[in-house]
Order: sequence, then structure tokens, then C-alpha cells
Amino acid sequence: MDIWALGIILYKLLHGVYPFEADNRRDIFEKIKKGEFTVHPDILHSTSKACVSLIRQMLQTDPAKRPTTVEISNHPWLTKELEQM
Repeated sequence: MDIWALGIILYKLLHGVYPFEADNRRDIFEKIKKGEFTVHPDILHSTSKACVSLIRQMLQTDPAKRPTTVEISNHPWLTKELEQM
């Protein structure tokens, strides 16, 4: 499973934009390679710190540092959301 791609999808679903923004493709790819993404202030106001933490973990450039699917399913943000359903 590609945790990084799931992180991109989660970010896009929650915020309506992609996490890596730049004026051209080359700059976007450079940001992706470096793992440089911006969490916009309006996103911080509408999203919990736990959610931002999960997204940051999922978008790690080093695959070995990304959480496993089990770790994601046990993440405080996700378990809290499931409890509220």
C-alpha cells in the first residue's frame, strides 16, 4: 500500500487542494522530492492538530518513516473520528 499517495488523497479530500504547490511542474516535483508542503493557516483552523500530524507522517519522503496501515488505523485522529460516528 502506498501510504504517501493516501496522504495526498487525505489532504485533498479534507482541504480541496493538493499539498504541494508551485508555479510550475519542475518546482512542484522539487517540493515533492524534498517533502516540502505547506499547511495553510485556514486549513489549520479547520483541521485538528492530530489530523495535521497524521498527514505529515504519511507524507514523509522516507518510506521507512511512514506509518503502517495498522499505525494509521490506530492514530488518535482516526480513532476519535470513528468514535464520533
